[in-house]
Amino acid sequence: MLMYGANTYFWRRYRVNYPFIFGYKPGTELGFREIFLLASGLLVLAFAAVLANLDMEMDPNTESFQTITELVPLFLVICCAVVLVITFCPFNIIYRSSRFFLIRCVWRCILAPLYMVTFSDSFLADQLTSQVQALRILQFYVCYYGWGDFRRRSNTCPESDHYENFYIAIAIIPYLARVLQCLRRVFEEKNVTQG
Repeated sequence: MLMYGANTYFWRRYRVNYPFIFGYKPGTELGFREIFLLASGLLVLAFAAVLANLDMEMDPNTESFQTITELVPLFLVICCAVVLVITFCPFNIIYRSSRFFLIRCVWRCILAPLYMVTFSDSFLADQLTSQVQALRILQFYVCYYGWGDFRRRSNTCPESDHYENFYIAIAIIPYLARVLQCLRRVFEEKNVTQG
């Protein structure tokens, strides 16, 4: 989000008409201030969770609360879940038009060969290919806390076949969506250089 905020700042500064390029409805696009506000709010929550975890690990008074110490990073997973719930909230709060635009772009990335590829779709697919490692870390947290490994302070996730299959699938899906978008462009344009 910070990188997207920086992009919008420089696009606005150098008078690039990014709302038109991305296909936003006029007047509904987020400015760099709103994007930086959302990104910094999430960063503050993440930083607070990291500091709380480090403090509880290092403090001799809380050494006996190891299970609670392990639950602190779960706060980050809960924050991600809250962001997802807010993203799909149908009410007109917290930048509804931008959230629905994001949902529509993700939907078009998932079903890439069925829709005409726009710039915003290819931009989002490129961003998702850059975030594969972050998605894998989120998958690890879901496994670690979902299966209760935090109680034993042990990691048994890699021993599961389901975890390994999802680990590979999470890495392949963004690249597959991008390849399907390229194939769709080749099909539409009848020009191999467009792929």
